[in-house]
Amino acid sequence: WGPRRDAASVYLRGKVQELLNGKVPTNKLLLSTTLSKSPSKYKKKKAQCEVSRRVFERGGALAKKGDRVQYVKILMSEESGASSSIADQCEDPIYATDHRVPLDARWYLTNQLQQPITKLFRPLMGDAAERLFDSCQPTRAVQGAKPASGIMASFLKSGQRCLACRNLLGPKGHCGLCSACEASREELMLCAQANVWEASDQVDKAWGTCLDCTNSQPTASPTKGRGMARLCVNFDCENRYRRVEAQSRMDAANEEYQILNGRNL
Repeated sequence: WGPRRDAASVYLRGKVQELLNGKVPTNKLLLSTTLSKSPSKYKKKKAQCEVSRRVFERGGALAKKGDRVQYVKILMSEESGASSSIADQCEDPIYATDHRVPLDARWYLTNQLQQPITKLFRPLMGDAAERLFDSCQPTRAVQGAKPASGIMASFLKSGQRCLACRNLLGPKGHCGLCSACEASREELMLCAQANVWEASDQVDKAWGTCLDCTNSQPTASPTKGRGMARLCVNFDCENRYRRVEAQSRMDAANEEYQILNGRNL
């Protein structure tokens, strides 16, 4: 069992690393709860009620008794996370994907995966199974969501950061880059443009799959059909989230390209 055990632990750490680095698709991290009564009749704040309310306020349908509400656990900033409830830290998966809201990968690992995986590996590894996740750390920094209102919001100041080194732009910063990274502007523009093309191709393919699935004709441009995700009733469809995630990546890459190209505007 030695080689197989080692191979299994290496595979596990690789998958955990993907989770911590934000490479696991949103549809693989969905949580869901069925409403046992109308959302307005819950006395305590519940994740399914809060998410349902937000969806309704954004123009969606209000969930009713018996509906299964899906949501994801989002990453909050240290300032807002300590004072907010779990219900406030959950969000509609499509909204989170569309607005590039980071998910709380560490919470998923600690509260959803770590205990069952440790129990699974304990017969093979003994006490070493408790240390399987000790060396797993994210390789990139992820900034949590900040409060949009409230006392803490007045103290939080946001500033523009260099698109290359991510340092705050000083007075000499120009069109998305600091003075130290200005020399790499052309290379970064080519990279951003390539990312736009790649994501656009992924959006077109995913959009075509949705049209084939529903046996319908396109009613909007694939690059402008972000809101059409709501028409899909299969909340577990991987392609549904793949399309929204590709659209989000394309928007981000296009925004980065426009910022870098700002000196030519």
